[in-house]
Amino acid sequence: MFLPVFLGDDSCPPLSALQAKGRGSLKGAEAAHAVGSLRLGVGDPLDLVDGRGLRLRCQILATDKSYLEFEVLEVMRLPLPHTQFGLIQALSKGGRDEQAVESAVELGVSRVRPWAAQRSIVQWKGQKLQRGSRKWLSLLQAAAKQSRRANWPRLDSLADSRQLREIISSGSGEEKFLLLDPDASLSLSEAWEQVCQAKMIQVIVGPEGGVSPQETADFRAAGAIAARLGPTVLRSSSAGPAALAALGLCSGLWSRKESL
Repeated sequence: MFLPVFLGDDSCPPLSALQAKGRGSLKGAEAAHAVGSLRLGVGDPLDLVDGRGLRLRCQILATDKSYLEFEVLEVMRLPLPHTQFGLIQALSKGGRDEQAVESAVELGVSRVRPWAAQRSIVQWKGQKLQRGSRKWLSLLQAAAKQSRRANWPRLDSLADSRQLREIISSGSGEEKFLLLDPDASLSLSEAWEQVCQAKMIQVIVGPEGGVSPQETADFRAAGAIAARLGPTVLRSSSAGPAALAALGLCSGLWSRKESL
């Protein structure tokens, strides 16, 4: 059963200290959203999470405008899947990068990194860096709540192409990088055979103008595997989510019985 999810913030007793039949309270924005926006009331169930795999199934005992009391019905500790995925998304115009990030979180991605590619029209410089990072973090959190996740993704820092090349080259054997390239000789399913033993698979997606030949050469030399998605070229907003959906099927993520 999927119930509305809320983050147990500082106004709530530490979630890790609560057991079945334990009681607590939630205040502030999360409680206001539950009571005001979703119209939850006494007797309604909800889930409280810590973003790190702990999920408490609760029942509301009392409410006010920005306050609710609850009783814990069940405590669940949900592990991350054996194979995790990351999205390295190039900054793109028209909000296409944000669409990709939101969908990736709903599809179960564990990490997201913004990438200032050579052909990225959008650039995070000066105050835009802080604003962009805050906006992406907010997107990650909202999408994690919407998709009822207990394990929330991590937002890595912005990288330019030189830094990304260094990140790829310094990756361990348990971390692999897949560069989406419509001209690659390997299909995504063939590339999967080369990365399927990794614990973390990072999918690299270029901007609307594509990944430059120099970036492609640099990333492949650093250890990334170039792969094509299929017979069509997808937008920057859809390429990453499409690849993650396909890889999730290959990895068995979609066969997982417990929630994420």
